[in-house]
Amino acid sequence: MALTRLTFAFIFGMLRVRNHTVVPLQEASRRRAITRATGLDKTKLQASYAWWHGAADEAIRYWREVEQAEPSNPAWPNKIAQALRERGDVEEGIKTVQDAFDRGIVDEELELALLRFARLGRTNAPVADAEAIVADPGASPNKVYQAAAYLLGENRFEAARAGMRRIEDHPAFGWNAKCSLAVLDVVEERRAKGGADIPGWVSPARNSILVREPSSDTLVVGFALPSSALGVPLNGFHALLSSTGVNALYLYDSKQVFHLAGTDRFGPGWQTMLDGIKALAKELGVKRVVTVGGSATGYTAIRAALDLEAFGAIVFGTQTHMPENANFATARSAFTIQRLRAHVRPMMRNLYHLIRDAKHRPRIEIFFSPGVRLDRMHAANVAGLANVRLHAVEGFDRHDCLSEMVRRGRRNLLDIFEEV
Repeated sequence: MALTRLTFAFIFGMLRVRNHTVVPLQEASRRRAITRATGLDKTKLQASYAWWHGAADEAIRYWREVEQAEPSNPAWPNKIAQALRERGDVEEGIKTVQDAFDRGIVDEELELALLRFARLGRTNAPVADAEAIVADPGASPNKVYQAAAYLLGENRFEAARAGMRRIEDHPAFGWNAKCSLAVLDVVEERRAKGGADIPGWVSPARNSILVREPSSDTLVVGFALPSSALGVPLNGFHALLSSTGVNALYLYDSKQVFHLAGTDRFGPGWQTMLDGIKALAKELGVKRVVTVGGSATGYTAIRAALDLEAFGAIVFGTQTHMPENANFATARSAFTIQRLRAHVRPMMRNLYHLIRDAKHRPRIEIFFSPGVRLDRMHAANVAGLANVRLHAVEGFDRHDCLSEMVRRGRRNLLDIFEEV
């Protein structure tokens, strides 16, 4: 697939037209519905409208009101927990879910919410609970997948594999299971060869993972997503980098603004983070630094590679344009857009210009799904730049292209720099 900046301009233009046509109609419709509603129905619509705009505090306030009126309805604690998790408020999110359980609510989505919070290292949900779900013949495919994915990240490979095998032919979860089984294969292969055995997640409780490999001359710096991983759990991601081992630093951002305001290990501030990475690279005595990221943290990885004067960046389904005037209705998360504007507005730029004008030009390898319009647009934005290579995962239409690459047999990601 040949992409050019005309592709970017066309798709971006379509989004702008939608922002000025469809979105105002949606806005008017929502406001009209609120005006006509009364009582609890009005409060529910106000909550939905606030969340649509990314006004999470306001949405949570309305959802709390509805929750008091409908204390046995699991929808409201689920929505509140989602919003709290997105802004990194882990303790309050766990309390919201636990309070719902204490009221006698039995709900699968709330149970899964606890598993998601478990990745952040702040719950008492033990591995044994996830293993019990995998072993339970009556557990739903959704629960089995989430539990097995959690176990994969906790290095409980036997139970994780058993769970994924149960659902690998399921119409909704089969693809995820097959990808996870491929990741498991890679991790176990690397472990059998003496590879680093690391956790699958970073979190507020574990704000970074440092892997030292004295035989390597490279430091890989990974900017974890809000999911606490990089498309796949970090133990799997690290195993995918190199068959011979590599130094690596994986970072967590509790502010949930994609490390653009700094990162937990080094403290607040973009330059503080850069200085910390440089100091670590010097301590390790490496010859080259490679940054990695996915989706929005792919943007971070590219910016960091430019500012660090790194050797290169490898990114998956990355953003390459982060306009400060982005419309909330066409963003993947309106709440995230609002947080970015509040905390890192000066960092919201078009990477095309930064890459084009950089004095030092790292090699930038971009993998993306051509079947995803936004991913295709962001890849096209930087098409044609001399130091950028685009790699389409052909015949694929999901955002998570890395998992599909692993399913198809991709290994040794760092070898991309050896390809001509």
